[in-house]
Amino acid sequence: ERASVLLLGLGLGSVPLMLEQHFGRPYYYVAVEIDPVIVELAHDYQLPELRSPLEIVNADALRFLEVNTERFDLVCMDVFQDAIVPEAFEARIVLELLRDSVKPGGLLIYNRLASTREHQILSRRFFEDQFCPVFPESYLLDTRGNYMLLNERKFVI
Repeated sequence: ERASVLLLGLGLGSVPLMLEQHFGRPYYYVAVEIDPVIVELAHDYQLPELRSPLEIVNADALRFLEVNTERFDLVCMDVFQDAIVPEAFEARIVLELLRDSVKPGGLLIYNRLASTREHQILSRRFFEDQFCPVFPESYLLDTRGNYMLLNERKFVI
């Protein structure tokens, strides 16, 4: 059975490719990307190598979350405007929408930049002040350059 994956922010399609290559499992992807140019670039460079089915929704990720009723095994929040997560995606209501998009026992990965001291401080503050109250069992995974905020520490311990 295919695990369902929601990608908020497709980028060039590297996340689905990495998941497929590293875990060798069949997935079903729904990718939400607002920028049609990014979608086109992903189609040109990464997505042809993908074996799993991928549905691309050309829409604002926030609007998608507001109307989404489906739950996913894995939700990857990877929305950036230039180098920062748009402020709207830091709001408690959005974190609750993300939580409600994950199946029970599923994983949420919320990507934050941590390449500079300033980004590290801002991302840690966000994790402690906003993320942890919504996800009390959460975990901050430092990947040297990014912080991956996970809804539950059981995924890494």
